[in-house]
Amino acid sequence: MPTSPLTFAFDATCNALDAVPYVAKLIWNPASNRIEQQLFPLQRESVSPTQIRIHGRFDTHPLDIIETRLGILKRRKQSIQLLAWYLTVPSGYLILLGDGQDLAAKARIDAYLAGTLSVHDLVQHKFDVTKASSEWASCPTNLSRPTPAQRRSRLEARRYELLNELQDVDAELRTLDLLPSKELQTEKKSASSNTTVQTTGQ
Repeated sequence: MPTSPLTFAFDATCNALDAVPYVAKLIWNPASNRIEQQLFPLQRESVSPTQIRIHGRFDTHPLDIIETRLGILKRRKQSIQLLAWYLTVPSGYLILLGDGQDLAAKARIDAYLAGTLSVHDLVQHKFDVTKASSEWASCPTNLSRPTPAQRRSRLEARRYELLNELQDVDAELRTLDLLPSKELQTEKKSASSNTTVQTTGQ
């Protein structure tokens, strides 16, 4: 079974700052005998004083369990976190296992991560992990994160463009400095008009 990482894109905006969206890998910690989260580093962007956007890409391996939070749903007397759990499959998809309200799905995930449940039993009906697919597909290989060398090359090219643009701006500013100011031109025109009037009066 392939073990190379797969890259997925995530983008969520939430109005409640107390339930910021995230993506995390769930792992079993045998020392504490419980599940822990490993949050992926995604970009954080303030859309408004009360709105936050989390977006970016994350890498996960086949058979990993991924947890996402899209935000929170607030009702009159309760708030429900919009959680969901997914299984990464080798074919390059994230398969939905259940949402935050599905306690049975959470129990199966706990057992799977603890090593007491087969991956084929993660959903209520048995399925073929190697053939499963969903709407959440991985990013094409050519759109995955660039290597450090590729990133450096792009940054150097961008720096060269910016330096050239700055040189053009400096040249134009120097040209403008050589031109007489608008106020000086206005004063000269006014003085010329007064001289003409006096001459005509004599």
